[in-house]
Amino acid sequence: MVVRTRKGKYYQQKAKKFIESYGYKDIWVQKNFVRKIFVDGRWIWISKGNDIYGCDIIAMKKDRLVFVQVSYDSNILKRLEELNKYDFVESKEVKIYLFQYRDRNRLIIREYKPNEKIFSEPLDKQNLIL
Repeated sequence: MVVRTRKGKYYQQKAKKFIESYGYKDIWVQKNFVRKIFVDGRWIWISKGNDIYGCDIIAMKKDRLVFVQVSYDSNILKRLEELNKYDFVESKEVKIYLFQYRDRNRLIIREYKPNEKIFSEPLDKQNLIL
Protein backbone atom coordinates (compact mmCIF):
# COMPACT_ATOMS: atom_id res chain seq x y z
CA MET A 1 0.00 0.00 0.00
CA VAL A 2 2.81 2.39 0.86
CA VAL A 3 4.49 1.68 -2.49
CA ARG A 4 1.27 2.49 -4.39
CA THR A 5 0.84 5.67 -2.36
CA ARG A 6 4.44 6.69 -3.05
CA LYS A 7 3.98 5.99 -6.77
CA GLY A 8 0.77 8.03 -6.81
CA LYS A 9 2.46 10.99 -5.12
CA TYR A 10 5.35 10.77 -7.59
CA TYR A 11 3.02 10.98 -10.61
CA GLN A 12 0.95 13.74 -9.03
CA GLN A 13 4.13 15.80 -8.62
CA LYS A 14 5.11 15.12 -12.26
CA ALA A 15 1.65 16.26 -13.36
CA LYS A 16 1.95 19.37 -11.18
CA LYS A 17 5.25 20.33 -12.87
CA PHE A 18 3.66 19.76 -16.29
CA ILE A 19 0.76 22.06 -15.35
CA GLU A 20 3.16 24.70 -13.96
CA SER A 21 4.93 24.74 -17.34
CA TYR A 22 1.67 26.14 -18.76
CA GLY A 23 1.76 29.13 -16.42
CA TYR A 24 -0.51 27.95 -13.62
CA LYS A 25 0.52 29.31 -10.22
CA ASP A 26 -2.20 28.44 -7.69
CA ILE A 27 -2.10 24.65 -7.60
CA TRP A 28 -3.68 22.34 -5.02
CA VAL A 29 -2.46 18.73 -4.96
CA GLN A 30 -4.27 15.95 -3.10
CA LYS A 31 -2.64 14.76 0.10
CA ASN A 32 -2.87 11.12 1.17
CA PHE A 33 -3.23 10.15 4.78
CA VAL A 34 -1.55 6.82 5.52
CA ARG A 35 -1.77 5.00 8.80
CA LYS A 36 -1.06 1.54 10.13
CA ILE A 37 -3.72 -0.36 12.09
CA PHE A 38 -3.80 -3.74 13.82
CA VAL A 39 -6.46 -6.11 12.40
CA ASP A 40 -6.86 -9.87 13.01
CA GLY A 41 -3.46 -10.23 14.62
CA ARG A 42 -1.47 -8.34 11.99
CA TRP A 43 -0.64 -4.79 10.98
CA ILE A 44 -2.11 -3.39 7.75
CA TRP A 45 -1.69 -0.04 5.99
CA ILE A 46 -4.68 2.17 5.24
CA SER A 47 -4.35 4.97 2.71
CA LYS A 48 -7.08 7.58 2.32
CA GLY A 49 -7.01 10.35 -0.27
CA ASN A 50 -8.97 13.55 -0.16
CA ASP A 51 -9.99 14.19 -3.76
CA ILE A 52 -12.07 17.24 -4.57
CA TYR A 53 -14.76 16.51 -7.16
CA GLY A 54 -12.97 13.27 -8.03
CA CYS A 55 -9.72 15.04 -8.95
CA ASP A 56 -6.19 14.98 -7.57
CA ILE A 57 -5.07 18.43 -8.75
CA ILE A 58 -6.84 21.76 -9.08
CA ALA A 59 -4.97 24.59 -10.80
CA MET A 60 -5.93 28.19 -11.47
CA LYS A 61 -4.65 31.06 -13.50
CA LYS A 62 -6.22 34.38 -14.41
CA ASP A 63 -8.83 33.13 -16.89
CA ARG A 64 -8.95 29.37 -16.40
CA LEU A 65 -9.62 26.65 -13.83
CA VAL A 66 -8.32 23.12 -14.46
CA PHE A 67 -9.23 19.90 -12.63
CA VAL A 68 -6.88 16.93 -13.15
CA GLN A 69 -7.24 13.26 -12.21
CA VAL A 70 -3.83 11.52 -12.24
CA SER A 71 -3.69 7.78 -12.78
CA TYR A 72 -1.16 5.04 -13.43
CA ASP A 73 -3.94 2.46 -13.71
CA SER A 74 -4.98 1.33 -17.20
CA ASN A 75 -8.63 1.01 -16.08
CA ILE A 76 -9.98 4.52 -16.65
CA LEU A 77 -13.58 3.43 -16.11
CA LYS A 78 -13.13 3.80 -12.33
CA ARG A 79 -11.95 7.37 -12.87
CA LEU A 80 -14.86 8.05 -15.21
CA GLU A 81 -17.39 6.74 -12.68
CA GLU A 82 -15.91 8.99 -9.99
CA LEU A 83 -16.12 12.11 -12.19
CA ASN A 84 -19.65 11.23 -13.32
CA LYS A 85 -20.86 11.63 -9.71
CA TYR A 86 -20.50 15.41 -10.07
CA ASP A 87 -22.37 17.90 -12.24
CA PHE A 88 -19.59 19.69 -14.10
CA VAL A 89 -20.58 22.31 -16.66
CA GLU A 90 -18.80 22.36 -20.02
CA SER A 91 -17.10 25.73 -20.37
CA LYS A 92 -14.06 27.44 -21.93
CA GLU A 93 -12.92 28.58 -18.49
CA VAL A 94 -13.16 25.19 -16.74
CA LYS A 95 -11.38 22.09 -18.10
CA ILE A 96 -11.17 18.57 -16.66
CA TYR A 97 -8.36 16.21 -17.68
CA LEU A 98 -7.15 12.69 -17.00
CA PHE A 99 -3.36 12.42 -16.91
CA GLN A 100 -2.66 8.73 -17.41
CA TYR A 101 0.94 7.58 -17.02
CA ARG A 102 1.70 4.34 -18.87
CA ASP A 103 4.74 2.26 -19.81
CA ARG A 104 7.72 3.93 -18.20
CA ASN A 105 6.37 7.45 -17.81
CA ARG A 106 4.57 7.82 -21.15
CA LEU A 107 1.92 10.46 -20.49
CA ILE A 108 -1.53 10.19 -22.11
CA ILE A 109 -3.84 13.17 -21.63
CA ARG A 110 -7.59 12.87 -22.14
CA GLU A 111 -10.18 15.59 -21.69
CA TYR A 112 -13.36 14.80 -19.75
CA LYS A 113 -16.53 15.81 -21.58
CA PRO A 114 -19.13 16.62 -18.89
CA ASN A 115 -22.12 16.75 -21.25
CA GLU A 116 -21.33 13.33 -22.71
CA LYS A 117 -19.93 11.80 -19.49
CA ILE A 118 -16.93 10.36 -21.39
CA PHE A 119 -13.20 10.93 -21.87
CA SER A 120 -11.92 12.13 -25.23
CA GLU A 121 -9.41 10.25 -27.35
CA PRO A 122 -5.81 10.99 -26.28
CA LEU A 123 -4.82 14.60 -26.95
CA ASP A 124 -1.69 15.69 -28.82
CA LYS A 125 0.64 17.22 -26.19
CA GLN A 126 2.33 19.49 -28.78
CA ASN A 127 -0.95 21.30 -29.56
CA LEU A 128 -2.45 21.10 -26.08
CA ILE A 129 -4.16 24.22 -24.77
CA LEU A 130 -4.29 23.66 -21.04
